[in-house]
Amino acid sequence: MDALESQIYNEYLRQLPTKCRGEGKKGEFTDFRKVAERYEAVFFDAWGTLYVRDVLFPGALETVQGLRRAGVKVRLVTNSASLSPLSISRKLERLGFDFADGEIFSACAHLRSIAAELGISELFHVGRNESLPGIAEAGLRDTPTPARPVVAITSVPLDEDGSTARIPVAREILSRPGAVALILNPDAGAPLLGGGRCRAAGAFGMELVRGTGAKVVRTGKPFPRLFREALASVGCAPERALMVGDTLGTDVAGGNGAGLDTLLVAQCYGAPEEWRADAELIDVRPDWVAPGIGAGFLP
Repeated sequence: MDALESQIYNEYLRQLPTKCRGEGKKGEFTDFRKVAERYEAVFFDAWGTLYVRDVLFPGALETVQGLRRAGVKVRLVTNSASLSPLSISRKLERLGFDFADGEIFSACAHLRSIAAELGISELFHVGRNESLPGIAEAGLRDTPTPARPVVAITSVPLDEDGSTARIPVAREILSRPGAVALILNPDAGAPLLGGGRCRAAGAFGMELVRGTGAKVVRTGKPFPRLFREALASVGCAPERALMVGDTLGTDVAGGNGAGLDTLLVAQCYGAPEEWRADAELIDVRPDWVAPGIGAGFLP
């Protein structure tokens, strides 16, 4: 975790209950299966936990299927805003998962209600072009001349699809009086295949907004709304649910803050010393740590 990620996550944590820090007293490098089957419900992060891009982590499918067979309620709780809820559902189906629509909770799904709260029907989008269907599905028009200066940030733009050309326009809109930046994915960094991390929308959004004076509105983990929605869908007390993810500042801190037990899958870290250093840096600790998503579900 670099200095910018640490700064961003510490900013988030100041907005959450102190219990978001966690105590980390249950166990390290335990058998995932023995832990997960204790709970009535297990909430999974997506990118970095079940897959990266279109590549599944070993045991991801077996883990979800095994928990279902054991009678555990399974939900996907993701900060993904680059794909609309419908696109997420289709991607999961292509990868072999059997999540129903009512089992997927994504930050992008909040866009319609946030727009209603702001009283807008149009905005300017910044992010990869694959994010544009999600704007349309929320009933919003993407335009460089929104009636109210609102910019939605869903992902980091790419040179390859030409979406980086939108950055100067976004800066100009955000510099107008009363401007609002909607950061729909608060993750500051994301794991890459083969190791390492890349900038994610949370960090990109902070850099874009810096110096503009725009108001920032965020949704997704670690903030409470996604967790409340997922808990309502399973009908159990928070302490009977487990949040599983790869990111301490969003998955673990958010789960801790919502009263869930938390499990960090360490498959994206090169060595235990790396995640422990990150935990010290932002003072966030999971209840459990497992080496990978398939631990205990693979032969």
